[in-house]
Amino acid sequence: RVLAEHDGRPVLVRQDSVLAASFHPELTADGRIHSYFAGMVRDAKITPRNSKR
Repeated sequence: RVLAEHDGRPVLVRQDSVLAASFHPELTADGRIHSYFAGMVRDAKITPRNSKR
């Protein structure tokens, strides 16, 4: 799913628990992407597949 575009091209996308950006959002003053990612982490559910340690 495309979350953000620049000049009509995707620059931020998400598929399930994967978030990908074509830029470094941590280098900007805008905290919206960091907040979105933190929400993804908060909402993540532990499943048998990812709970092995």
